[in-house]
Order: sequence, then structure tokens, then C-alpha cells
Amino acid sequence: MDDMQINQNNEIMDSLPGMVFEFDTSGRLTYANRQALQILGYSYDEILTMNALQFISTEERERAVRGISRLSKGTEYRSVAYNFVKKDGTTFPVHVYINNIYKDEHIIGARGLAVDITAVTMAESLLNQAKNQNDALVRQTVYTT
Repeated sequence: MDDMQINQNNEIMDSLPGMVFEFDTSGRLTYANRQALQILGYSYDEILTMNALQFISTEERERAVRGISRLSKGTEYRSVAYNFVKKDGTTFPVHVYINNIYKDEHIIGARGLAVDITAVTMAESLLNQAKNQNDALVRQTVYTT
């Protein structure tokens, strides 16, 4: 790929609303788009010194390790929900979509897209609260009639 194609690909990745990332077979990050840097709070140089697992909440790392292990064996990876951790320590929910990167039919890493689903999670919570309130009102009406 020539420099013009690389620049064009980077511009496309930077224009996406999600966090695009790549890591090698050891988990070391080799690429992150502008959105990932802004959301997570790291510089590009900082990101390149980190392992992909560092962005997954401590409680979910074991599950992530199992998923990455399956991925490294060639298993297709589906959308998976995790809580990511920002540089300042705050967490937020994401859906991660990930696929292997191949070179000469060998897995050399993975490329993924992480989408912040905070708004969806909050909406689901509000819907559940409204449903519970509605159910309570229905029960109260049935028992008092």
C-alpha cells in the first residue's frame, strides 16, 4: 500500500463514530483512530505502549482473555459487550466487533470496532423502571378493586 492509500485509510478510520483499533498477537496495540484517543483520553504514543486488555474492566478481563484466545485460534468473534476503562478510571459500556488480521494465511493480530452504548444502556434502564412502575400500578389497581 502506498502512502496515499495509507493516508486515505487513516482518514476513513478517523471519520468513523466508533473506536477503531488494531493489536498484534501479544495484545499490544498497533493502531487506534482519533475517536478512540478522544474517548479513552490517551495520546497516540501512549496507546501504542499499551495492551488491549488494559481497556477492559478488571472484572471482565478473564472473559476477554478467553475471547481473544479463541480469536487467535481462528474462531470467528461476534459482538461482545464489555465495560471499557478510560485513562481517568471511569468506565462505560461498549459493544466490540472484532476480526483477525491475516498475512500469508497466518493470524498476525486483530482489528476491531468498539461502539459506546452508554445511551442505549441508560434508555434500557429507564424503560425497565417505567415497566416496573406500570406493573406496580396494575397490581395495586387489581388488588384494590
